[in-house]
Amino acid sequence: MQTATETTLGIVDALTKGTAPVSEIRVLFRHPAAVVRANALNALIPHAKIDGGLIEFFVAAAQNPINEVRLMGTISVAHVAVGCLNQIGTQPALVAATELLVTWPEPDRTDLRWYLHSEGHAPA
Repeated sequence: MQTATETTLGIVDALTKGTAPVSEIRVLFRHPAAVVRANALNALIPHAKIDGGLIEFFVAAAQNPINEVRLMGTISVAHVAVGCLNQIGTQPALVAATELLVTWPEPDRTDLRWYLHSEGHAPA
């Protein structure tokens, strides 16, 4: 029997290798492990560059209180969601990222700005 850690690591491995289908990635947005949700966001980026309808998943993830959990230091899953919108880079994704940023509550907005800058996605 696999432990929860092995299962989580296996899921993250599949997400980082790009072998998970979009339908599975969508389901993983509700996974209990924050690291899985963050990796699901990153795995969906290439698909969202093609299918603009997927932008809503990133916005929903950024706004979902469950994603306020910290991954490392002050960086949350919600921060990763906004960073992914910037990585997608389409006009709708950038507009969504900007709208999220300007409405993000302080003091967490400062942390979000720092994260975006550290990832090379500083807002304009």
